[in-house]
Amino acid sequence: MIQVYEDMFYKLLTVWTLGFLFLLEGCNYPKEFTDFYNLPGEKQIEVLKSLPIDKQIDFHLYAMSREPPDRRFAEDIALQGDKIIPDVLRRFKEENEDYNKNSILEIFYELCRKQKCSESHPEVIRQIEEEITKMKDAGWQKTAQIYLPSIKGESKPFTGQPPPPPTPPPVTRISP
Repeated sequence: MIQVYEDMFYKLLTVWTLGFLFLLEGCNYPKEFTDFYNLPGEKQIEVLKSLPIDKQIDFHLYAMSREPPDRRFAEDIALQGDKIIPDVLRRFKEENEDYNKNSILEIFYELCRKQKCSESHPEVIRQIEEEITKMKDAGWQKTAQIYLPSIKGESKPFTGQPPPPPTPPPVTRISP
């Protein structure tokens, strides 16, 4: 009987240790990002603007991987306007992880919120649509498709909130 408790203790200790190590690894952002993230908000924007666009996108992806995701850098990056579209599109196409593709789509959303990208950049829209169809994870692909009408200027802006669930049909009671 003691052997059973001892085995269970070692199994629980192993699971706890692995879980703790996993948590530590999951919070291991590059020092450059943690230093940046610990700056006051105004200073973050100033530093972000001074970085190359690829580093800005990296920092946006790190911020989006936090819990809860920090979306504020997408708008700051997008404020640079059309000149960043080729680099953001390149990163979107190069990205292998579907959740990161969705984070990059937020930059496109912010870029297109102020202008009709479908009119000014139809080829970019076509390439975004093509990349969304290549996404492997159906859930992330569906999330990406939620952004698409707003990026194309076809709908109301995306609020970040999913639509309410459908109302269930009324329950019909059968008397015995």
